[in-house]
Amino acid sequence: MTGSPELFFALGGRLGVGTIVDGPHDRLERDPDLARLFRSHRAGERERLKVLIETIFGGESSGIYVSAQE
Repeated sequence: MTGSPELFFALGGRLGVGTIVDGPHDRLERDPDLARLFRSHRAGERERLKVLIETIFGGESSGIYVSAQE
C-alpha cells in the first residue's frame, strides 16, 4: 500500500524526501560516537532509502528493487 501523490507533494516531493533522508545521515556522519554505532558501508544506501520513501509516500515508482540483502 502506498500513499497518494498529494502526500508525496506535502512532503516536498523529491527534494523534501532528500532532505528527510540526508539530514539525519549527515548528522550521524559528523558525530563520532553516533557514526561508530550507525556506520554503514553499503554503496548507494541513501539513494535506495530515498526511492523507498518516495514509493511508499506516493511518489513515482522507479521500479528499483530495494533488497534487504545488500
